[in-house]
Amino acid sequence: MSVMEKIRSSTDSTWMRAILVIIGLVFVFWGVGAGAGMQTTQAVAMVNGKRITDTELQRVMRDQVNAMGRSSLDEDQITTLTTQVLEQLIADEVLLQESYKAGIEVSDEEIQRYILEIDAFQDDKGKFSPEIYGRALKRLGYTKARFEEQTREEMMRGKLREVVAAGVVVTTAEVRDLYNRSATQVELEFVRVQDSDIASRVIVEESEVDAFLAASADQVQAAYDADKARLYSQPRRIGLHRILMRKGHAGVADADVLARMEEVRAKAVAGEDFASLARTWSEDLTAEGGGDAGTVPEPTMEPRLASAAIAAGAGGISTVVETDNAFVLIRVDEILEAAVIPIDDVKRDIARQIISRSRAQEQATQLAASLLQAWTTEGQAPVALIEQSGLRLQTAGPFSPTESFIPGLGVAPALVQAVQQQASTGVLSAVFPVEGGRVVAAISAWSGADEGQFEAIAQLVRMQLLQQKQQEVIDQWQGQLVAGAKVEQLLRN
Repeated sequence: MSVMEKIRSSTDSTWMRAILVIIGLVFVFWGVGAGAGMQTTQAVAMVNGKRITDTELQRVMRDQVNAMGRSSLDEDQITTLTTQVLEQLIADEVLLQESYKAGIEVSDEEIQRYILEIDAFQDDKGKFSPEIYGRALKRLGYTKARFEEQTREEMMRGKLREVVAAGVVVTTAEVRDLYNRSATQVELEFVRVQDSDIASRVIVEESEVDAFLAASADQVQAAYDADKARLYSQPRRIGLHRILMRKGHAGVADADVLARMEEVRAKAVAGEDFASLARTWSEDLTAEGGGDAGTVPEPTMEPRLASAAIAAGAGGISTVVETDNAFVLIRVDEILEAAVIPIDDVKRDIARQIISRSRAQEQATQLAASLLQAWTTEGQAPVALIEQSGLRLQTAGPFSPTESFIPGLGVAPALVQAVQQQASTGVLSAVFPVEGGRVVAAISAWSGADEGQFEAIAQLVRMQLLQQKQQEVIDQWQGQLVAGAKVEQLLRN
């Protein structure tokens, strides 16, 4: 069978089915692509000459925020999300272009078969419902043509990924090794030494702050500049109540919803209690609280809503705003203008934090080393020293040493590696870094794999390992593909 024949026949394979499951998540979490007929504006990236627009980026970000169940994000979260979404859009475009180059095709029949199997489009009898399908697409802001085209594109990417993964093989030795490691169970005793815990006990005298400011003003300035946007700058914020009526209700025209919203607005403008109106009419999560949405940073608001709120002014009622999925009415409670806290107001606090942080790290490092030495010498946890230090002895497990996440401790790859290497009970011979500090630990129990069970689950282990290796190969290949593309990021933070 030729490569192209393998590609075109791959839709029914286990790997392809797994990939197609992701499409549903992509639609919910990423919503890639602008709606049909949506006007594009400024390009935020160019991929081999193909534009990715800010309209696409903004829509995907709104979909992601909605999927997260969030009404707002802070500036750092916005920056992180923007970066993630743009990278995803770029990678998707690179893969789509590569799919076209490879001559990959997805037939209309394949798309139809896939859509017919999506649970969200089925009735209570498990049968595909054109009515449910249409309502769902309208609610998501997609036309049928755009949704099916997006499905085609994602299936093309999936077929391309399958071809890349097709050559991956797994040996029996690899399967046995994974089984032995996965079936092994470990229990730990550990003491976590957090910098923050130590810092809370550090006393910094005012004279030390004076001396630090005199000697290290540049360090304080650098810390202020690094945190200025996050801690010391506040964008314009809008305190508001809102009423939301959704579009796309079955049997109800959007024009009728708009007319009802205009009636509600007229009552609000005439002086009727806005909170009571919200409890009666709003379909938003804030309805029970009278539409109270709190104080929201302007950059995190949907631009149309922010503009309407600012136009209404403090104490005003906005016009009815149409968004992608709803009509929204806002009562503006207050508008807090953007402000920056000057360095002179916070420089002593910054200096105190730098001194405290540095001293805490030194003390925490020394304490952890003392705990390790005492534990090693005594052959058991130094309970008296632990309690005297205001810390506590904790336990974790049983867990597999193949997992980077340790229950009750978190992600600690260096510690897991040491557990794998020691492979027996006893104190681990180093202090290991964890989020926010360090940890001293001992293996309190070690239970090896049952060789007699290997044959019974070998095939399952093989599939697990194969999927893992395939994903690693795909990730590496995709990274190289994106790196080799002509990508120009035009977005300026």
